[in-house]
Amino acid sequence: MKSKSQSDTQGEMEEPAGTAAYAPDANLLTVEQACQRLGSISRQTLWRLTKDGELPVVKLGGRRLYEPAAIADFIERNRHGGDAA
Repeated sequence: MKSKSQSDTQGEMEEPAGTAAYAPDANLLTVEQACQRLGSISRQTLWRLTKDGELPVVKLGGRRLYEPAAIADFIERNRHGGDAA
């Protein structure tokens, strides 16, 4: 088994997710970022939305990440009013 340094990654998927060179989740949002995108909701509210199936989550190792498109879809589904006729 060979060990890899950050300069030896060349886009391979074997690098640990915690390193700067390996970022498969570069377009995914952390819990804190997802909370901010949803209007500064609490972590507890985000967990409830996830548990209730309102927001899908991507699990990578011990991390829970959120797709920006899923957040946008959730916001659109929950948009009320605004139709001034």
